[in-house]
Amino acid sequence: MNLQFYQTKSVIHELDPRLKFFTLMLISTEIFFIKAIFAQILILAAVFFCIYLSKIPLKFFLHSIKNISSLIILTSTLNIFFIKNGNTVFKLFFIHITDYAIMLTFQMILRMIILVSLCALVIFSTPTIKLTDALVSILMPFEKFLPINEIAMIISIALRFIPVLSNEFNLIKKAQMSRGINFSDKNFINRIKNYLSLLIPIFVLSFKRADDLALAMDARCYNPAAKRNSLKKLKFQAVDFIAIIFLFMFHFELWLIYIFN
Repeated sequence: MNLQFYQTKSVIHELDPRLKFFTLMLISTEIFFIKAIFAQILILAAVFFCIYLSKIPLKFFLHSIKNISSLIILTSTLNIFFIKNGNTVFKLFFIHITDYAIMLTFQMILRMIILVSLCALVIFSTPTIKLTDALVSILMPFEKFLPINEIAMIISIALRFIPVLSNEFNLIKKAQMSRGINFSDKNFINRIKNYLSLLIPIFVLSFKRADDLALAMDARCYNPAAKRNSLKKLKFQAVDFIAIIFLFMFHFELWLIYIFN
């Protein structure tokens, strides 16, 4: 259940990766401009409909959301107890909760779930090489100002390393557990200390893999400044144009909600 490409045949998998990137950036911006809760629920429903079309198991996305559950709980708690604007709905001693704080917290949770689910959908439904090609194609107009190929290579390597480091983290954790380290200790301070025992091995393995990769690239005479092209050029297909029409209609409806809200 790592963030890596899930091989299957679906409409979402066939879409051009540039269109997926554009949709991700567009929705990531819109969810902060369009503050109507109904509109955000509509976006979330559309994201989960795309997940259904992708034929990727829902547990993959639930696992991704679970990974940020601690962040959601922390930010929700801070919002509810520290935002004092609005009408009071609950008050007990120093605890003061307002309807405005609850609404903002709910919106924040919706935004985080939408962002994580959409990012996971793009990564699960697109091979790393296509993500890199799409990024190069999108940034190509800025080639004179930015090192496009270097940026694409860095992101490509990072995406490939995420599942590798995740697997190694789990292996090291199991090895430490076999040595008697308890990562489920009820004492929060002890639990943090136990997790610190994972940091040094992870850092050592990360630097070792980075060094091996650098040697391999050097042995193949990799030149970041060289002009590059792709074996398979990205081209919009009929399914992409159909998706663009639906995307336009959906966002037209969202902005109507935003204008008349």
